[in-house]
Amino acid sequence: MIPFGIKLPSLSKYVGKTDPTVFFQIYTMAMTPLYLREPIVLHLFLQYLDSVALHWYHQKNIVYHQTIDELASAFIEHFNIHLNLEWLEKKLKNVKQGENEKFTVFIERWKAVSEEIDSLPSEQRQIDMILEKVNDQYSIGFAIKTFQDKKKLLKIGNNLDEAFDKERKEGKTVKEYVAPPRP
Repeated sequence: MIPFGIKLPSLSKYVGKTDPTVFFQIYTMAMTPLYLREPIVLHLFLQYLDSVALHWYHQKNIVYHQTIDELASAFIEHFNIHLNLEWLEKKLKNVKQGENEKFTVFIERWKAVSEEIDSLPSEQRQIDMILEKVNDQYSIGFAIKTFQDKKKLLKIGNNLDEAFDKERKEGKTVKEYVAPPRP
């Protein structure tokens, strides 16, 4: 498929972790001096993909795109969305309950970030993410329960808020709960 005597440019393979627009511009600039016909340039694109990007190429039958513009549009649109979701999921994982923050306030902050994500992880994964980020006081309170849905988690969290508030109003220190570790 490659014309005899043509040496392909040495480019890093795209794996879906960097700006797809920049990668595509670099690819087309590297191919332009070779004066290859468009179908060949389209076909060679897959040689510069790896990992998630290569999977996307094969899964979406990208081979059937007729022009460089069609390929660029599909590639850039897909990986811009992919990168944005990755960034939002990282942002969600970084939402952590403050030391003296009520659970309900923490959950409101968590929900605000999660609403920006179109396809959230499974409900069980969301529960696990929340439980990983609660402060020690609440972590101990949640340790005796396992949760299959967020409603129960939120209800227990609200109950803990009320219990801790009551103890503070009565001038007591918040009890240390002795509980077995979560499975």
